[in-house]
Amino acid sequence: MKGRFVFPAATGYGKHLYSAMGLPEGKRALLETAFMSLLDDQAAKALDILRDPHAPGIPIPLRHAAARFVVSLLLRTPEEIERIKKHYLEKWLKGACLAVT
Repeated sequence: MKGRFVFPAATGYGKHLYSAMGLPEGKRALLETAFMSLLDDQAAKALDILRDPHAPGIPIPLRHAAARFVVSLLLRTPEEIERIKKHYLEKWLKGACLAVT
């Protein structure tokens, strides 16, 4: 990793990581706004309950949300997101993906 620094605040970080640069301005962050933010929000709710010493327990739907979040971390690395983007770009160019409207 010559020339790159790795530190906790930037681990797994990539500028515009979820942006689809080929889409119109208002659609570029669609993956972040339509999917990732919902995933993160539900996991944050579960974490809030975990931090509350008086909480009676985490409801099953939030347990599932927390598990989905943890599993998503395996796929949310800059390298993996780039691989996924490349895969779907190839499918798009072959006409195998639907257009974003």
